Amino acid sequence: MEARLPALSAAVLLISLARLLLSAATPGVASLEHALSLSRQWEAVYGLSPESPTPPANLSFPAHVPPAPHLDDCANRTQWRWRVEQRGADSAPPDWTNPSACCGCAPQPPWVRGTDAANLALTRVAQRDIWASQFPPANCTGRRLLVAPWPDAASHSLGAQLLAAASLLSAAMSHNRTLVMLPGSFSRASHAACKAVGQEGSFDCYFLPTAAQACTDRAVAALAAAAAAPGTAAAAGTAAAAAAPAPAPAPGGGVNGGASEGVAGVEVDEVVVAEGGSKGAVLASDKAVVLLNDTADRDDCDAVSLWGSPHRNRPSVVELGGKMHPLNEGELKLRWWQAQALRFLLRWPSAHLCQVINRMRHASYGLSVASEVASVTTQRAAIIAALASNDVHPAYASMRMNASEEANFLRSFNFSHSQSLEADVWPGEGFEGCYQYKGPGPARVDRVYEAVGREVFMMRPVVALHVRQVEEAGSKARVRSLAGFMFSLYGMRKHVPSLNHVWLTSRLQVDIEHSKQFSDWTFLHSDHPRQAGPQPVVEYERQVGLDVSVGASLANLLVAAESDYFVGTLNSDWSRLIDALRCTNGRLFAGFVAVEEW
Repeated sequence: MEARLPALSAAVLLISLARLLLSAATPGVASLEHALSLSRQWEAVYGLSPESPTPPANLSFPAHVPPAPHLDDCANRTQWRWRVEQRGADSAPPDWTNPSACCGCAPQPPWVRGTDAANLALTRVAQRDIWASQFPPANCTGRRLLVAPWPDAASHSLGAQLLAAASLLSAAMSHNRTLVMLPGSFSRASHAACKAVGQEGSFDCYFLPTAAQACTDRAVAALAAAAAAPGTAAAAGTAAAAAAPAPAPAPGGGVNGGASEGVAGVEVDEVVVAEGGSKGAVLASDKAVVLLNDTADRDDCDAVSLWGSPHRNRPSVVELGGKMHPLNEGELKLRWWQAQALRFLLRWPSAHLCQVINRMRHASYGLSVASEVASVTTQRAAIIAALASNDVHPAYASMRMNASEEANFLRSFNFSHSQSLEADVWPGEGFEGCYQYKGPGPARVDRVYEAVGREVFMMRPVVALHVRQVEEAGSKARVRSLAGFMFSLYGMRKHVPSLNHVWLTSRLQVDIEHSKQFSDWTFLHSDHPRQAGPQPVVEYERQVGLDVSVGASLANLLVAAESDYFVGTLNSDWSRLIDALRCTNGRLFAGFVAVEEW
């Protein structure tokens, strides 16, 4: 071994020396006090206290405090996400929509992760086309619109509302229209937290806009004019538009993701109400603005035909009773479209929801992350002490670092020095598309993730487990307790022995308590008030508040979609949402184990 040492590279020697020194160091993990201190510092830097309604505009880290790998820089991330969707001054689409402008042969929508094979067929193409339909050129001039309110929250759960929105998007795409969800109609955003960010009653409180602001302005102006004209055919169905709130400032400085100057001065279009048997004919007409008040349909997937039959290329990836569960033609078509529509509608969380997710992650496993990260400081101190001493293994005595080499080596442990380098090295949104640089100077290619930062850390491998609630079940559906799902989890360990973490979503407190009985699993979950027993959704929301119930539900949904595996029930709307987001998030083949049939 000693004869070969001189041939080793300097980098290998440094790594070997570090490992040798660390093996002799006693403190491998930082003390609980150190971890708690780091956790509290993160809370202050990222503004995680309930008294901070909005994320800090710029994160300022004290000396020797590293960025939290499990938390997001919500303000800057949201700014970047808003900018990357905007058309140029000449209505030119962003580079990611054009395969010839990217390093690849397909569009690269930045909200789609994973390879094409790890997503549903034509996912990236479909996402590009949906975006182009919802963010048309020329400030939405001449674009036909489909305007619809969100389904009534009193009779629709949050999952049912999202599936209904997916159906509305299909109707709009099928008839070459832009879907505009009526501002102020998303009643689950009617609370103080959304009001504080200027998005009361708007879905934009939780996600970035689903349509260009210029289109929304046209729709609001047309509906307000129709509501103010008593006796017209459209007046009865458009009264709610007159009270639509003014749009709030967007992250990029404009108005909610568009370049419109506001409703004032917008050309007012005639509004036609689509209802009953005439709905299809009205949508297919040349009427500029069509209002659709009947939003109960959840199964419209006619838009799939715009891309041929991509659903037929989807393999069966759902395990039921130890076998792959086959899906018929209609199920495949509906699930393909719902996955595409939901991926677009929920593509970017708003800064508000991003901060809700930050708080949830930190409360769930922030201390564990702090303990691991804090241990780096302990290891650094051990290395510095060992390098300063003369107690070096004889095999490395002749290759002891000089002062300059030692200084360079220790710089890698300096958080403030390595932070900018790590932002370029560690992946961001998880995709590898490229952009052509259009600024001054020679053209160059920029990796997208250089502008985004690191991907948020998650305890892995992790399986998401959704326990369906009693009031969600139909007359023919069985509702299982947590113990009924654990059989599937233990079965997954035959394939993934290292599987230990479970992201548990449930509205029942009893499921959280029962999870403590399975000590060989680490259950992660959000920390918010839960139901003591069966209870209607609207009653539960009224009891804990919309801010808590809706924020926690959507945050749990997005985190569950990041999981490596998923256990749920096929006849649950919420399980369907999680599966849809996973199939367009690079996890098509990362098992969905179902415990109940349709």
